[in-house]
Amino acid sequence: NSVELLNYIYYNKSTKDYIIPILDHKTYDGFIYLIFPYYKGYNLEQFKKNLVNLETGQYKTIVKHIIKKVLQGISNIHQLGIYYGNINERNILVNTNNKKLKVNVKFFNISNQPHNFYKTNLSQKKKKGSKKTKKSNPSSNLNTHIKTDIKDLASLLLDLIAYKYLDEHNNTSRKKKGILD
Repeated sequence: NSVELLNYIYYNKSTKDYIIPILDHKTYDGFIYLIFPYYKGYNLEQFKKNLVNLETGQYKTIVKHIIKKVLQGISNIHQLGIYYGNINERNILVNTNNKKLKVNVKFFNISNQPHNFYKTNLSQKKKKGSKKTKKSNPSSNLNTHIKTDIKDLASLLLDLIAYKYLDEHNNTSRKKKGILD
């Protein structure tokens, strides 16, 4: 089920630092409700609006750090044979109470994962002492989904890189008044 998959991702050493854990879950009327811990910080959409006021050097340093952490996290998730499926600015969280600017992925929409994932990965974890079997490809479409994740991520990160410069350009353009304005 979805909760097992989220716990699998969270308790995996390679992805633990990038995922917010589930505290509890409830199933009601066919829907799964997940309870996450309180996260003090911003989503990327909110955070980048605050970045505009920084000097260029500071902006570049922070953006590089965020990009590095997001790429590491999503890459590690992909290496588990899991795709994200809905990468956007609201699903990338930045904790500003940490000098290192901790970056996490809000990973909750996993109902679209390959059906075979559960058979190949989760069931092997439960069978203790069994011989290692060769992992099968969880889905023939997995590469397509990962490519979509990469395209979405590239667009999101390119927007983050250019955001300050586009904002400055738009502010400069607004200040210039033409004869007819």
